Amino acid sequence: MLSVAGRGKFTSASNDTVRDCTPEMIRWWFENLVRQTTWDGIGFNGPEISYHLWHHRDHVSVAPLTGSHNKGFATHEKSRITEQFNDHHNKIEVDVYTERLDDEEFNFSIKKFGFTAVHLNHFYSAEGDGSRCYAENVVGLDVPLLGWLFNWVILPFIYSKRTAEHWIRHNVEETGRSE
Repeated sequence: MLSVAGRGKFTSASNDTVRDCTPEMIRWWFENLVRQTTWDGIGFNGPEISYHLWHHRDHVSVAPLTGSHNKGFATHEKSRITEQFNDHHNKIEVDVYTERLDDEEFNFSIKKFGFTAVHLNHFYSAEGDGSRCYAENVVGLDVPLLGWLFNWVILPFIYSKRTAEHWIRHNVEETGRSE
């Protein structure tokens, strides 16, 4: 789903079910993305896996920037995400601030020039055979006048409809690999 929210902001979203995975397991995953572990689908006797293997084509790295116990993402801590989209044609490296990470939501924001420019929200809840996941990306400034001008004039050159479509595809593939 792609829509233009108020004052020119873009919202893109995707949803899916991650089978055999509880919301607590999803929270643990976000909290421990930097760590290496082994997993064979049943126990911890398989090959090493990491953030990169969660989405092998797009994910490059997650690096905690603050917090001594931060091993991926942690509430009220900063991390750096490096990813590549559009078959390696677009590379991003952004510092993110985790606002919430618990058994229902994982949300972070990206600030530019002191303003919040992006909110990435992950929502998950228990469902019969796993967890229902919904991810939403809201891009644009929510600042009177300056935000409206930025969102309508500049934002389409930075975050186009095509970029949003790449993000949606990325998120659908990522959620599919979560199992």
